[in-house]
Formats: sequence, C-alpha cells, structure tokens
Amino acid sequence: LCWLVHSNFSGAKFVYENFVDEVFLKHEVDIDHSLAVCKAQARTKASRAAGVVAGYLATTIAMALSKSQDMMLDKLSGQHQKGHEFRFEELQVESSTVDVEEKGGNVRPSRSKGD
Repeated sequence: LCWLVHSNFSGAKFVYENFVDEVFLKHEVDIDHSLAVCKAQARTKASRAAGVVAGYLATTIAMALSKSQDMMLDKLSGQHQKGHEFRFEELQVESSTVDVEEKGGNVRPSRSKGD
C-alpha cells in the first residue's frame, strides 16, 4: 500500500500505465458509446421533466388568474357571498366616476362623462 501511495516509488503511476491504461484503450470505443447513450438519455429525461414542470406551473398560474378574475367579477357585480374576504388589494374608486357595464361576461369600468 505504501508503494502505491508514496511519491518516491510512483507505484500508482506504474499500475495505471501498465494495467489500467491498457484496459481503457482497449475498450475506449465502448466506453465512449456508453457515455454518449447515458448523456442522451439524461438529456431526454431532463427535457421531459422540465416540460411536465412547466405544464404544471402554467396550469397553476392559469387557475390562479381565473380564480382572481372570478372573484373580481363577483365583487364588482355584487354577487359575492358575505363573510368571504378577498385576499387581494382592492382599488379605491369613487362610485360617482365609474359605471360598471357587462358585455359578454366581461366587466369593465366605463369612463365618466367628464373624462
């Protein structure tokens, strides 16, 4: 063991150059091919996983935006249930300057006559 690790003897270098290096050279093509296959498989799996995560994230964001829009529409149309608090900041708007008009299920403020 001392012969392998001690720098005066260079035993590890001798073992590598006379035994290990020959095995690597003999099987170099097979080793390179196996590494390339593993790399391609890892890239494919990572790409699929990223696609799945991106899909879940997009779905979650879309659901959150839809829920937020529904809550705003309910609040603006006066159909919200009492006791259910909204968890977003509401803009303070003077009721005399904004009329709410519904068209095709969308609620949008209209400008007052003075604007």
